Amino acid sequence: MARPPKFTPEQVAEALNKCDGLVFQAAKKLGCDHKTVQNYINRHDVCRLAREQKQGENLDEAEGQLMRAVRKGEAWAICFMLKTQGKARGYVERQEVKHEQTAQLQIVEEIVDGRPGDKPAPPPPDKN
Repeated sequence: MARPPKFTPEQVAEALNKCDGLVFQAAKKLGCDHKTVQNYINRHDVCRLAREQKQGENLDEAEGQLMRAVRKGEAWAICFMLKTQGKARGYVERQEVKHEQTAQLQIVEEIVDGRPGDKPAPPPPDKN
């Protein structure tokens, strides 16, 4: 028989809110294993929505910081923005690989005609 839950879904959602949606930090705050918090997220909409909300806010904050760096003219930010958001406009990295060795292809064909237990035919004489 399953034991009663140690936390309410609302308690887990609140811990996720306070920890920016980070599962391991929320688990530490609650004093439980991260798998417990993940199980609550999987089973309870209030926990799943709390995590999604915080993850969205965190992503918005990161995008805002990136845009501020682009506006300041920071080369790394401009490069990153073009590589990730400007692909449709042709801003992609390409690698060119040159191969300058020649290779000789030798085809060896062996025809086996016989029944099980027969000795294999001797190889053809070497033409070299």
